[in-house]
Order: sequence, then C-alpha cells, then structure tokens
Amino acid sequence: MSEKPYFFAVVGDVHGHFFKMIEMLTGWEAATGNRLRYVLQVGDIEPHRGREDADSMDAPEKYRQAGDFRFFYRGEAQIPWPMVFIGGNHEPNAWLEQHPRGAELIPGFHYLGRSGVFTLPDGLVVAGLSGIYRPSVWPDNRPAWSPEMTLPCKDLIGFTRGDIHRLIDLLDVSPDFLLLHDWPVGIDHVEGLITEPRGNQPARDLAEALQPRFIFCGHLHRKHRTVLPYRNGAMSRVACMRAVYQGWESLAIFEGNDGEIREVNATQ
Repeated sequence: MSEKPYFFAVVGDVHGHFFKMIEMLTGWEAATGNRLRYVLQVGDIEPHRGREDADSMDAPEKYRQAGDFRFFYRGEAQIPWPMVFIGGNHEPNAWLEQHPRGAELIPGFHYLGRSGVFTLPDGLVVAGLSGIYRPSVWPDNRPAWSPEMTLPCKDLIGFTRGDIHRLIDLLDVSPDFLLLHDWPVGIDHVEGLITEPRGNQPARDLAEALQPRFIFCGHLHRKHRTVLPYRNGAMSRVACMRAVYQGWESLAIFEGNDGEIREVNATQ
C-alpha cells in the first residue's frame, strides 16, 4: 500500500517578515486543502527578540528593524508548523552566537547552528551550513563571540573550514536536504542574473562530499532551479528562492510520496 502524499515548504530569506510568510503558506494550504508537515528556511530569517538583537545584526542601520519574531518569542503568536532554519549574513548575532551547535529557540523552531543536522518528523535528514563565504574568515579565523564583543561584527557572518568539517563528520550517509545561504559555485547560469560567476567553492566542495538529494539556497533573492552534477555521476536538485517580501517566488512547495519528492506549484 502506498503512503499518503505529504507536503513541506522551503522558504527564502524572511528578513523578519514572519507574518507575511505565514500568510502565504496558510493561503496555499487553504487553496489546496493540503497541510504542510514542516517548513525549511535558508537563512536571513532575522529572529530578533527586540531592538537589541536587531542592533547586533551586520547590516546598514536602516535595515536593523525589530521585525515580527518578537511576537512569536513572547508567545503572542505561533508558527503553525515545525520549522528548521540556518543563519545567513543578516541575523541577530547577539543571540544566535550563543547557540553555535544549534538549539530549539522557541517550541518547534529549530536553529541548526553554525553547521548541524536535524532529523525531520518523517525521518528525512536535513543538514545546514550557516553564513556566507568570506575569504578572510574561511581558514578558521572567525572571532570567538563573547558578551563583551562590539556588535555588529562583519566577521561573524562567515562560515569556516571547521564548520564544514564538523558537518561532514556528523553524517554517516548523504542527507536528504542541504540548506545553504550562500550559493555554491556552478549553479548560477540564470538569464539576467549577473554576468560574472557567483557562488563559492567551499559550498560546492561540501555538496560534493555530502551529495544530498536536494540543495536549497537563499541570499541572492533569485528564483532558480537546476541540478548540480558530481564527479561520480550523481547529482543534486537545486532550488533557490527569492525573499519573502518579493512574494510567491520566495516559496518552494514539495510533495513526498512513496520515497519520491517533487516540487509542486506554490501559487495554486
């Protein structure tokens, strides 16, 4: 007997717009009659508990807005689904840096840490690498966070070689999903994107080592679908999303059935 199809969503950069994200996802549920099992998110989510968290984010002053998350943190609103996310380059470093190995920040809201692995309710495995590639930080030169550190600090937004090695060591088998904020090199053949190559080699090397079924990315605020081939002939399917404030192209909805996973129309 085949299992009943299930659905999950992947969301691009939220930038604090939690209510808009929930409005779109619950709208999809209402329109289709389907219930999402969980939500994955690819960084720049901005879970600020208040103004102090926003001020610790590496971004121009005009973008350091408190956002919607404070209402969820105070228990005045709830995220309707379990949610797993990574950090991007615009996050509340004063808070997330206290959880480098990940944590459940509020019930059902799981941060994967600098790099981490999480088993989803259906047994599928999601791996994640937070941050972006910064050459000066990559050779394990990221400063150690402390409460006395002057924030914002641009070097905190970079991932390191150690973050990637830890993620590889955590996995015995290929994960089903890999969450990246910064794109791996080799997936940027997008008409009208940018003429020069984008993406970074360490993320590509991580993908080659893990060979997940799917790679999900944010950061560039572009919708893009492609495959990433590997030297052994295997490949990962890739989905990159826009930002929530840009509308429906910030969402990717997937249907799982009998071990197969396929993307479905997010606007139906």
